[in-house]
Formats: sequence, structure tokens, C-alpha cells
Amino acid sequence: MSPPYWKTWWFRSLLFAAVIGLFYLLIAFLVNKEKLKNDLVLERLKAKKLHELDMMKLRFYTNISHEIRTPLTLILGPLER
Repeated sequence: MSPPYWKTWWFRSLLFAAVIGLFYLLIAFLVNKEKLKNDLVLERLKAKKLHELDMMKLRFYTNISHEIRTPLTLILGPLER
């Protein structure tokens, strides 16, 4: 008489492989979740740096245009009178 299937070596091997497979999937899921979280933080940091660069450019062009416009205004004011 043969033992019940849950006491056979092939069933235990299959069960062991299933547990190892589930453990691997859990670890892969957690690693992927952390990678996505880190990618999101990196994208936010890049966006912040890009915004800061845009603001620096805006201030630079504003200052340059002011520096050019002010002397022209001082020259053109008396000429118009």
C-alpha cells in the first residue's frame, strides 16, 4: 500500500519549490516597490533642480534687461525734452 500523496517525496519537493517561489516573488515585489519609490524621489529632485535653474535664468535675464534699460532711459529722457 502506498502512502497518501501528502507524505510522498515528490509532493514535499513540490511544496518546498512553491514556498521558495512565493518567497522569491515577495522579495522581488518589495525590491521593485523600493526601486519605484526611489525613482519617484529622484524625479522630484530633478524637477526641483530644474525649477531652481529656471528661476536663476529668469533672475539673470531680468537683471540684464534692467541694466540695459536703465542707461537707455537716462539717455532718452533728456533727449525727449
